[in-house]
Parts: sequence; C-alpha cells; structure tokens
Amino acid sequence: MDVEAEARGEVPAFLDRVLSPVFLADPLRTTTSTEAMSNDSGYSSDEQVLPDLIPPSENLENEDDVILPSQTSSVLSEDTLRITFNPTGVPNEVDVWIDRRPGCGGTTWPAGRVLSDYLTRRGRDNLAGKHCLELGAGTGLVGIAAAKLGARVVVTDQGPFVPIMETNVRLNGVDNEVQALELNWGEPLPPNLGPVDIILAADCVYFVEAYSLLIQTLCDLGDAYPNAEFLFCYRRRKKSDKRLFPSLLRKHFNWKEVADDPNRSIYSRKDVCLLHLTRRKEGNTGKKTR
Repeated sequence: MDVEAEARGEVPAFLDRVLSPVFLADPLRTTTSTEAMSNDSGYSSDEQVLPDLIPPSENLENEDDVILPSQTSSVLSEDTLRITFNPTGVPNEVDVWIDRRPGCGGTTWPAGRVLSDYLTRRGRDNLAGKHCLELGAGTGLVGIAAAKLGARVVVTDQGPFVPIMETNVRLNGVDNEVQALELNWGEPLPPNLGPVDIILAADCVYFVEAYSLLIQTLCDLGDAYPNAEFLFCYRRRKKSDKRLFPSLLRKHFNWKEVADDPNRSIYSRKDVCLLHLTRRKEGNTGKKTR
C-alpha cells in the first residue's frame, strides 16, 4: 500500500466493498485485512479487520466497556441503556438506543464513554454555549453528553447511522441542541456544519483501510476551523492502531495526552488514550508532546 497516497486521501478501489453497507452490517464474517488489501499492499497480517469489536448479541453492552468507576449503566428496555457519568458528583445521564443492524457504530464503546466522562468532568461552565462537532458519532453518545452540558452540537456519521443518532437525540430531549448529519470521511465537508469550537472523535480508529479517510477529514476540519479544540479518544486494539495510525497522524498533527483527567491512569491500562490534537503547520515534522 502507498501510505503517502493514503495520507493524501487517494482511496483504493477495495474500500468501495470494505465500507459498503453490506460489509458494515457484518464486518466479522470472514474478511481479513489481508483479503481486503490487494496482493501488493505490503500487509501480511491475517488479523480480522474488526477483531473483538462486537459485544455478545444477547447483551446491550460488553463488560469491558465500563472501565471508569464514575460511570454506571442501567437497562431501560431490551434495546436501551441509561449511562450515567458522575465524575464530580453532578450526574450526567444519557439514554442510548442500541441498534447494531447498520454495523458496529450502532452501540457504545469504551473510548466514547471515556470522552463523555471527561466532558462531564469539565462541566457546564466549560461547555455551555460552545459549538461542538462529533465525528463517527454512531449512537451520538458523546455529542448528546455535551449537549446536556449546554453545548450546541452537530453529530455526524455515515448515512445508515443518522436515524440512530436522531432517535437518541429525541430520546434525550435535546432536539433543539443537537443536529444529526451525514458526513463521510474523505469527502468534502458538508456546507451546513456551522461554527465549531470543539471537535470530538471517539472510537473512530478500527478500520485500517479508513485511516487515511479519517485523517483527511481531520485535516479538512483543522483547516476550516483553525481555532477549534480537537479531543480525540481511541482504543489501541491491534498493532496497526499503535503503529500505522500514529505514523499517518503525525504527518499532519501534533498531539499530547490530556493531562487534567485523574482517570487517565485507569483507562490507559485498558489501552484507551485521550488526546489533544493540534493541526501541524507546513514545514513542521510533527511530533507527540508530553
């Protein structure tokens, strides 16, 4: 694979299949990253594209999702969870309708919960009146958590997930605060995003084949909103998450781990990292800062 081409957003033809609705609906069928790539891709791993991502179908959540002591969940119905974030003694409750039919984005994942908890810790004084944009929102969990803290939010994802986001927006009574839009990574930004103060992304790193698309969209947002804060949270599930993704990201962004979250030592043991991203200026080599 031409990594430089990926970083420029030049997408190989196999992505039409890998990112198709059929694939997203059953990502773990038998497809491996070796199969998904062309023979001259340079990848020899036969790991599944989405290893260990789908929780048991009989459960609304995976036990491994709940990694913070300040976070509790209760089952409201056979397909709805209430997740309570309470890091400061002031609870922030989000009801989440789970629908896995469009793909793995239709449920909640650890990084989304970590980021929601962090936003709750920052509190209403920090978020009230801010304009937030969430990428790869899936259920809309993070964006809705921000809206309940006073933010105006646009949650975005691929088309099949828009109805799920809209359902959860209504379920939480934040129709006036949250708008759900389709945004496909690697494509031009929608013209109706409006002002953006904070860009949120959680659990967006899972398809190796989509790394360059995600980074292209991050770059587009960084260029369109140069003063926006980037909060990027993901779980490093496989080698490519730990090596290839950072190598592509640092071509365009500097980053540092969020330092003001006392839960950092807890979720980092689960390979979850919460980062502040800064768009790299041309000529800067890019680096991770501490």
